[in-house]
Amino acid sequence: MDRTRFYEILDTAREGVEDDAPSADADDLRTALEGLDDDELLGFARRFTAELALLDRWSVREAGYVVSGGMSDDGFRAFRAWLIGKGSAAVDAVLADPEDLADLLTADEPLENGALASAAVEAVDERGLPDPEGEDDAATPDGEPAGEPFDPEGSDARLPRLAEARARFSG
Repeated sequence: MDRTRFYEILDTAREGVEDDAPSADADDLRTALEGLDDDELLGFARRFTAELALLDRWSVREAGYVVSGGMSDDGFRAFRAWLIGKGSAAVDAVLADPEDLADLLTADEPLENGALASAAVEAVDERGLPDPEGEDDAATPDGEPAGEPFDPEGSDARLPRLAEARARFSG
């Protein structure tokens, strides 16, 4: 499945398609996935895995770390799923400049959407289809992030807009 079609389906699970709309709802995504045939469902699940892998970068993790005040490995996966749920423009913006994450933040929206990451895998499993993350040519969504690891001690100074956003939304 190409990236455009993937995000078209994902956008149906959002409360709108505006850039400031919240991350997609996992239950709404499950409903959208029910209408796909097996090949499309597998294509969607593979693309979700590929998008998770695309975002598996130290720069993205540092951005999430700064706005969240810390981030575990599981938290990083859920954060990337939240970002994917915001749409392709959000993903592209953060890949181009992690500080652009500050423009995507809204009060009271959790920066994680682990249920969204599970929705396609669960739909594939319910149909008895092969796990797309277990395929030999599948993208690895949770390996060592690409790029240079970051030093948490200097993250706020490197990403001042995100540090300011954390302060604004946490207190």
